[in-house]
Amino acid sequence: SLKYNIKFLDKILAIYRSHDGNISSDEEEMYLGHIKIIEKLINNKVENNFKKEFLKRIMAREYYLLGRIYFREKKNLKLSFSYVSRAIMLNPLIGQDFMVGSDLYL
Repeated sequence: SLKYNIKFLDKILAIYRSHDGNISSDEEEMYLGHIKIIEKLINNKVENNFKKEFLKRIMAREYYLLGRIYFREKKNLKLSFSYVSRAIMLNPLIGQDFMVGSDLYL
């Protein structure tokens, strides 16, 4: 870190219980949940100090990642195209940020 000192602490500070019902075990549900929260922030339904452009970039990322899930895992081209299109409308350069080598050989 450039601002703070980093120290090593050899102790368990938290325990995370993982099970099939965790929202993080279902990426689709996780991204859809993120999108709902970001929509509330963008529409000022929740008080916040974030700039709209910042929130739109985050929303674009969630749409892009959701589109990748529908393309790769669910084989649903229509939904994949829909989510990736939304991502591109919010951030035309989204592919530069998140494209990985394996995306070239889908």
